[in-house]
Amino acid sequence: MRKIVNAFVESSETTIKDLEIAAQTDDEAMVKSLAHKLKGSAAALGLSQLFEVCLAIETADDHIGRFLELLELLINAQAHASKQLMSLLDEYTV
Repeated sequence: MRKIVNAFVESSETTIKDLEIAAQTDDEAMVKSLAHKLKGSAAALGLSQLFEVCLAIETADDHIGRFLELLELLINAQAHASKQLMSLLDEYTV
């Protein structure tokens, strides 16, 4: 389980960086694709706040604009989710 959580933490941080790059290069399709990818990871781990933010970006008419509007919330949701997952692991580690 620790490997899964660590993989999520690393990949979600990378995905957010990639989203920023895609937005800077005006790559609308990539922003949508990366939001979809992160949304799937969030759903698989039951991270509802992160899932909802990604869903809002993915389904927006203007993916880049919505991403930029929600960037701070996205970063906070990812950090909170990572912290929660690590806390759960620590709590159940014997």
